[in-house]
Amino acid sequence: DATLLTDGGSTKAEVVDAARLALGARIGQFVPGHPIAGAERSGPDAADAGLYQGRCVILTPLAENSAAAIALVRDAWRACGAQVIDMEAGAHDRVLASVSHLPHLLSSVYMEQVATAEDAATRLALAGSGFRDFTRIAAGSPEMWRDIFLSNRDAMLAELAAVRAVLDRAERAIDGGDGAALLALLDTAAQARRNWRKE
Repeated sequence: DATLLTDGGSTKAEVVDAARLALGARIGQFVPGHPIAGAERSGPDAADAGLYQGRCVILTPLAENSAAAIALVRDAWRACGAQVIDMEAGAHDRVLASVSHLPHLLSSVYMEQVATAEDAATRLALAGSGFRDFTRIAAGSPEMWRDIFLSNRDAMLAELAAVRAVLDRAERAIDGGDGAALLALLDTAAQARRNWRKE
């Protein structure tokens, strides 16, 4: 059978394990993938024909995939306007935990903290563009993000520990009135963000 399967899931190691169980000897017909595209809206009304134009799609090919199978899936994504790169599944999950999954969790945790405060109505009435920009992704599908966080549990826990360490440094600097340490942290962040991508 020449049928090929691919996916668009946000985690790969767990998906590959499930595919191996389901497909058995036909695992070579499954070429795992992940389009780095989407929005906080979900459902049929959120459909966008140009969603993949200029976006990155990550393929995490398996040892069992033929070069022809990988090329066919790559060509399908390129036909949608995407740029395709290859990664190992575990590396994909570690990187995406940092730059995709964790931002959603942090945005949601912060939004929950503000929304459940006793004076939430006042806070939300006074919130401006920084609040809007930081919390936009918290409006995404709770069910989907719950599943992503749990599917990528180990990488998420490692990233949470790393962020907690930086939060602890910031808290110590504020608590101790250490302006130099606080400035160093903020400057590192500001420079990294400014140099990240010319928008």
